[in-house]
Amino acid sequence: KKKKKKKKKCCVWRDRCQACSGRCGEFASSAGLVPFHWFFCCLSLLPVLWLCQFLFNFPLAVCVRTVRAAWCIAGWLLAHIKGLGLQETSSRPSRIAVIGGGIAGATAAWALRREGMDVVLYEKRATLGGNAKTHTWNSPENAVTTGLSVLAWPREYFNNYRCLLQELGVPTEPVELPFWISSSTQPSDRPEILLAHPRRLAARFEDDQSRWHWLVSLIRLVASVLHWGARPSLYRMSFLNPFNVLSLRLCVKLSCISDAFWNEVIVPLYSSSFLTVRMDSVPAVIAPIVDDMISTTSTPVMDTWQTNSGDVFAALADGVVVRTSCDVIAIEHVDHRVAVAYTCGVGAGAGTGTGTGTGAGTEHSRGARPVNPCEGSKPLVPKKKGVEVEIWTVI
Repeated sequence: KKKKKKKKKCCVWRDRCQACSGRCGEFASSAGLVPFHWFFCCLSLLPVLWLCQFLFNFPLAVCVRTVRAAWCIAGWLLAHIKGLGLQETSSRPSRIAVIGGGIAGATAAWALRREGMDVVLYEKRATLGGNAKTHTWNSPENAVTTGLSVLAWPREYFNNYRCLLQELGVPTEPVELPFWISSSTQPSDRPEILLAHPRRLAARFEDDQSRWHWLVSLIRLVASVLHWGARPSLYRMSFLNPFNVLSLRLCVKLSCISDAFWNEVIVPLYSSSFLTVRMDSVPAVIAPIVDDMISTTSTPVMDTWQTNSGDVFAALADGVVVRTSCDVIAIEHVDHRVAVAYTCGVGAGAGTGTGTGTGAGTEHSRGARPVNPCEGSKPLVPKKKGVEVEIWTVI
């Protein structure tokens, strides 16, 4: 009877400690702590836990959860109470220069601006975008702006980009992208339709297509076994997969797929994704991914912007000082200073506004304080005609 009562009392203690450690775990999550912190803390306090268990007859589970709760509370105090070490220091830079207005540079400027910093973004072209170039098609009725290299993206694989668009509030919509592949030996000959979505394929390639699907299914099966339970991703792959080192071209040959199907269907179909026709060295592990994006049997359905990619860069540049048509020609480091020398396009000037900018050498900002060179500092790069020099302090 005594043992049963003691066991019941331990269960009550365990329930209380679980509730306490759960609430403190929420504090630890808000403070940015990881579970390894309390694990190593418990590991270093094993002698103390042993004494508590055998001298005071406390259950080991209660001791561990108590130490975990104390560690979570300590982490919350360090992160939220002023003067305990995890607060922002005055050495944190408040002015940041970002060179390059592509998706990487614009996103970096946006993230830094969210942290309350003044950001200057230098871009060589007249507009932001990098590889996400757009072109305006002028028609008698209406002008339409579309992408040149980036038109759409597969929703299930571009998880980070989809989350970024949701954070920026940029609306998207699904779109069908049918492919049409034809071939002719002479310009005067009638072209032969090799592939046309959704289900049209040249009769001479039917056997090759069935072998291609068998190869893709095999690679997908091996990948799912070695990396079980993972959601579709372009980055999470198993290092033990043998198809990481085998080229897709070699696997196609071993699967008895004809060279004509490879050169006339597979390479033209997927060259738009790889932006190259040299696909002989592409690893075979990528086959299921490209087949999910662009299948040979069904019309691909992807996500795209409701307007164009310019909305994304306009949202990323909100509150950032953007200097378009500014070509950075030199960056020189001396002591704790950096000189950025750049040339502006014809008609350079300064102004304020919102968006990515279309004028040459103009600044566009909203919500950011004006950024000027450090007063009283000597230029590290000799100033020439048409060359602007701005001094930045490295901390």
